[in-house]
Amino acid sequence: MTAPKTTKQKNQKKSGPGYVATVVALALGAIFFVGGLVPLIGQIVLATHSSSASAVVVGYSTHRSGGKYGCGGTAYNPTVSFTDQRGTKVTATLSNMLICSQPSKGATIKVVYDTTNPTNAEFPSASDNWVWPIVALVLGALFIVAAAAMFRSTRRTRAAVARGEPIPGSKNQAKKREQARQRDVDRRASEYVRGMTDQQKDGRGGGQ
Repeated sequence: MTAPKTTKQKNQKKSGPGYVATVVALALGAIFFVGGLVPLIGQIVLATHSSSASAVVVGYSTHRSGGKYGCGGTAYNPTVSFTDQRGTKVTATLSNMLICSQPSKGATIKVVYDTTNPTNAEFPSASDNWVWPIVALVLGALFIVAAAAMFRSTRRTRAAVARGEPIPGSKNQAKKREQARQRDVDRRASEYVRGMTDQQKDGRGGGQ
């Protein structure tokens, strides 16, 4: 006959999300958070001292962009030339927008640039410049919060396993609570019946 499993043995398979999963979630959170925070700070800095100018495309650089939301091949970063507010001719490469078609040399486009560092220029597209950093920052924060919750859950769960106690929030613990509640109901019912019986006995005794 197989001996019944102890609470500790039952809990071995329910040791929580684990520290490995916690570290993975924390790492993803840090990557997204930093990946959103750095460009967001750059956008805030640029917004505090920026100016716009008309630029001429003088060339381009290329890189691979695959995937569902990419170019499915070659993507282009235009190189432009413009004159800043101090009258200095500046050359900059624009990389804040996904461009899948080859830019036409000599085409005129509008750019926004940092007046303290005019080579820091970009397309004036609010959706591309602000949305992704904010989304990445929020995702990073959510992953970090989830990692903290997983760490707490794992620590509490493993402590319960080590003590041979029911896992907090587990079905095992819920069953224990239900059994305790039922025992309390049975005890109250027994006391009520006993009290009624005693009252009946006292009534008969008094009648005699």
